[in-house]
Amino acid sequence: LFILGKEKFVYALVYLAILKHILAGVFFYKFLTMYKFDNDAKLIASLYFSFCGFMLVWGQHYHFASAVVLSIFVLWMFERWLQDKKYLGFTASLSLLMALDIYATYKFTIFLVIYALFRYIYLYGTKNIFLFIFKSIGLYILSFLLVAIIALPTIANIFSSPRVSGSAFSIFTIFKLIPDYLETLFV
Repeated sequence: LFILGKEKFVYALVYLAILKHILAGVFFYKFLTMYKFDNDAKLIASLYFSFCGFMLVWGQHYHFASAVVLSIFVLWMFERWLQDKKYLGFTASLSLLMALDIYATYKFTIFLVIYALFRYIYLYGTKNIFLFIFKSIGLYILSFLLVAIIALPTIANIFSSPRVSGSAFSIFTIFKLIPDYLETLFV
């Protein structure tokens, strides 16, 4: 967006918002393909998802629409990992979501854990479920490590906020992970 210059930046935001709606619909269509639904049903559901109330109302705030697009992308990549054993897309998409918004990732993780357990049991039963959980945790850790340079300062800012903790404090000084004078490098 910055390449276009200041005079075209506002217009580029409109095209970016349209692109987010298109990507949300495409990713949802691809996600539903993993369930082997009828093409007409996938198209209608994708249009509903792309133009849902959240995308229309909160999509004007740039990061909310991006979180929705990346969340459905993570779900699609999760299904590809679960069914086709292709884990690279899941790791990369989860890393993108973590880099964009760690709080959205936190909320999405609660949903994904429940979804993943039910989906795995539906497809494979309880056979090897602990191996699946172990691999899932490993992929989450790998995704976090890929974006740790972005995510750690954001997490530190979240926990330093009086809205979260009730008082201003630094997570780094509480756990003494690094010396006090290096704390400003991460915040």
